[in-house]
Amino acid sequence: MRFDRPARRPCIICETPVGIIYELDVWLSWEEIAVLTNGRLMPVADRIYEPWLRVTHGAETETAAGIEIISQDDGA
Repeated sequence: MRFDRPARRPCIICETPVGIIYELDVWLSWEEIAVLTNGRLMPVADRIYEPWLRVTHGAETETAAGIEIISQDDGA
């Protein structure tokens, strides 16, 4: 994975009772997504994959990550 790519959007920072949450989109190529998911998520014309990362600083630091799958509706 490359580490020199800028974020797509600025980090979203939310203060909550459990701590401060930093949420950001992650920039990954199709190849990187395929490797991370062991080939379960491959390029598909009608889907967009949006990886994300969330770090919560509170009593303990928690990290969560995932890939949101969005189906594109072509209106047909």
